[in-house]
Amino acid sequence: PDCPGRDPARRLLRPASSGLLGMAALGIVRVLASATAIGGLATGAAAAGALTFSTASAPAEGPTGFTMASRVFLPYNGNDGYAFGMGANEKSAFDGVEKYYYAISEQGYVNVVDWSDAANPEVKPALTIDLAGLKLTDISVCPSTGMLFVAHGASDTVSNGRVKMYSTVKRDSPAAPAFQKEVTTGAAARHDFA
Repeated sequence: PDCPGRDPARRLLRPASSGLLGMAALGIVRVLASATAIGGLATGAAAAGALTFSTASAPAEGPTGFTMASRVFLPYNGNDGYAFGMGANEKSAFDGVEKYYYAISEQGYVNVVDWSDAANPEVKPALTIDLAGLKLTDISVCPSTGMLFVAHGASDTVSNGRVKMYSTVKRDSPAAPAFQKEVTTGAAARHDFA
């Protein structure tokens, strides 16, 4: 699939030591080393997949404060399990087109949050992907193709992992992500922007 500036399937297929997937902040996507950005970062073809900064419009004193717009708590078990230290949001991906946030938990669930109203994000338990028992290692979304990629490792650290591919949740007709296919990867499959 052609996702601007990256090929999430290819990058999920190769192991890597780290992976930054992006963030959802007030409905704005910021993905490093990709085509979408905010503030003084270059965008689209001009960025050519590189991270560049422009401080021409930045105030000389820099940021002076932070105001929280909203907060959302995620269940670690995809339903109603809320507890400190359970890894409910280990890694995440944001679909800037449909305005849904996807987060993998240590317990093997993919939580879905409706982020169309940044002041009132809402967890959508009916849209959760239940992969309980799997060791989820990474997640990525390609909004232009409507695909969600969820990587998981084997039960040991040397056997092959897998990447499961799903359709993303659509704003006009919200339904749980539909499984598309699965591919075998190397050990400890992760997403890498390098």
